[in-house]
Amino acid sequence: MSEQEQHKQQNTEGSPWFWKIFGSAIVGALTFLFVAHITNINSNIERSKSEVKMDIKELKIISDSSREKISDLEKTKTEIASIAANLKEISLSFDEKKQRITAIEVSLEHQKKEIEDMKLVHEKLNQQILELKEKMMVSEVKKTIVEEQKLEKAKE
Repeated sequence: MSEQEQHKQQNTEGSPWFWKIFGSAIVGALTFLFVAHITNINSNIERSKSEVKMDIKELKIISDSSREKISDLEKTKTEIASIAANLKEISLSFDEKKQRITAIEVSLEHQKKEIEDMKLVHEKLNQQILELKEKMMVSEVKKTIVEEQKLEKAKE
């Protein structure tokens, strides 16, 4: 016998009858389970892909709204900076105006004193004028009296 024939006899003689009867059915069942498992894995992959796509869409929407919010916040930030600069300017302007008001108040106080001094000088001058008027009236009265006396003497 040749070696091949001996090998076939050994394989057929040593194989149990269980594998001869049920071997192909077990291989078919294993194949079915393998295919079912692969199909399940494939459907899980597809489901995961669709969930990832939906998550990506949601993240894009969230990202876009976040960008809009960030741009709004940046605009608000620049507006706040502008307002702060304006407030600083106003504050400086206010301080300058405060200093001007203080200077004007000092000037007004000085002018008030000058006016009071002028009033006193005016009152003194008015008094002197009254005194001069009285003296002039007295001297005129004396002149008229003297003239009347002269006229009376001349009539006599």
